[in-house]
Amino acid sequence: MQLIDSSPQRIRANQQNIAIVVVALFALSTTASALPVTNVALNKQVTLEGTFFNNAGSWGGTYPTQPAISSAQQALADTVTDGIFKPDEWQWNNGTTWWDTHNRPAAYVNIDLAGTFYLESFVVQADDNDAYLLEYWNLTSFSWATAWNVPNFGNHGWGLQTRPNDTNNSERYMLGTPITTTKLRLSGVGGDQYYSTSEIQAFGYKTQDVPEPATLLLLGAGLMAGGLVRRKRV
Repeated sequence: MQLIDSSPQRIRANQQNIAIVVVALFALSTTASALPVTNVALNKQVTLEGTFFNNAGSWGGTYPTQPAISSAQQALADTVTDGIFKPDEWQWNNGTTWWDTHNRPAAYVNIDLAGTFYLESFVVQADDNDAYLLEYWNLTSFSWATAWNVPNFGNHGWGLQTRPNDTNNSERYMLGTPITTTKLRLSGVGGDQYYSTSEIQAFGYKTQDVPEPATLLLLGAGLMAGGLVRRKRV
């Protein structure tokens, strides 16, 4: 029969081993929260999928019926991630990326994050009386999944309105659980079918900045082994 070593030395050694594992796991849980959260979509590449239009002129003017040429579309698309908001209630189709889905298929504003990121929150400035769907590329299912159902703000005024708070562009929509992705896309899903956006921001940090769980556990195991070797030599 094998006897359990309950000597004070063994008890202390076990306590030290447990403490090492706890420290490693605590480091895993706190490392991510300690990283600086920034707008990782800033100045990232934006591509347009569908039919988009040029500036429509003054308020109340007729809407263009011919799509914008590619260079004009891209010039406006590049402003979607420039980090600059339009003034509240700015004309929705002047200097913005806008599209019309009347008798047309859905259109998408795509953002390539140029890397893999943990995302925790978003801000979107878009036309007031429409709802939008912000999606992320799910790296497990290899398909688009919902990140945020951006609400219709038609009762907040007119023109461009920032979500989630039209009076504070710095307030972010917080996800219940962070997501990991490489790209995003925005589409219009409700309202008058005249959609526009002027700014999309995504806040988080790059995945390579966060140690993998296995790395921290191996570190803990190494510290434990080192402690055992030292005790055997004593």
